[in-house]
Amino acid sequence: MTQFIYLLGLPVYAIQGITVAYIKYQVGFLPVEMGGYPVPYTSWSPSHVRLITIIYYLKALGWSGEGIVHLEELAFWVFLIHLKENSPPWFKSTFFQVRYIFCFSF
Repeated sequence: MTQFIYLLGLPVYAIQGITVAYIKYQVGFLPVEMGGYPVPYTSWSPSHVRLITIIYYLKALGWSGEGIVHLEELAFWVFLIHLKENSPPWFKSTFFQVRYIFCFSF
C-alpha cells in the first residue's frame, strides 16, 4: 500500500508545480521602476484562485499520504527497538495492528 501512496503523490506534486507555473505565467507581473513585481494573490481572477486552491488541497492530500507512510515505518522501528525474547511476532504485535490501521486509514 505504501508504494502506491508514493506513486500517487509524485504526479500530484508535478501537476501542482506545472499548474502554479502556468497560473503565474498567465497572471503576469506588475511593471515597476526596477523591473516587475508578481501580481498579488488578491488581484487574481476568481477562476485562478479556485484552481490554485484545488491544487493546494491535492498537495495537502499527497503530503498526508506520505505522513501515513512515515508513521507506518515508525511503528515497525519501535517494534524492533522493544523486541524481546518473549515478544509476540510482528504480525501479532500491537505495533502491526497500529500500522494496519494507519495503512488503511488513508
